[in-house]
Amino acid sequence: MKRWLLAFLLSFLSLSCQRANLRQDVSENCKLLKLVLTNPDTTYYGLPSGRYTLVKGRTNLEIDPAPEEVKRDIKRKIVRFFLQPILRFGLKRELQIPGYNVGPLVDVLFDINRKGVPLEIESDTAAGYFIDKENIFWGPGWNQFCKEHPKIWSITTVSIPAYDKQAGIMLVYKGKHLAPLAASGWVIVYRLSEGKLVELKRAMIWIS
Repeated sequence: MKRWLLAFLLSFLSLSCQRANLRQDVSENCKLLKLVLTNPDTTYYGLPSGRYTLVKGRTNLEIDPAPEEVKRDIKRKIVRFFLQPILRFGLKRELQIPGYNVGPLVDVLFDINRKGVPLEIESDTAAGYFIDKENIFWGPGWNQFCKEHPKIWSITTVSIPAYDKQAGIMLVYKGKHLAPLAASGWVIVYRLSEGKLVELKRAMIWIS
């Protein structure tokens, strides 16, 4: 019994130390989204030459509603208090990489994305993205929108990245819509080295 208790305490202290070393600067983390948006996408949603993706102007994990929304919607309560813990557990297993325990960083990703923040990075259509700070998408239907904006290839949502600066490991959510029923969302593990991102692993969390 004593050995079991000692092992539990050591595990708890180790996890607490890890979390203490993962303090986040949301503003600085969001600056890394420029690298995320210009990094080649490894899914089947490629970007044709001369087109760009419309990036929603506010970060969103797309599975973890803000507290004020939870109070108004029972379905969001179910997501927040039932499905989210299951998803956290699954991501901790799915995204493990050699030599690094991704679990604490998964928790950080969920925690810092309880509420979205406006994106402050500037648009760069030559690099393949336009930040939708004016919410131009939320007007006409999909077909009408595509007619009015023929160069826009897709709609992208990104989360606030969770970044372990000491290890150079970053987690971020990226969701992409090509049409109402052609979309998916991924949590991606990157290594940041010398100003460049290298994708290490990704896990799909929804598809349409």
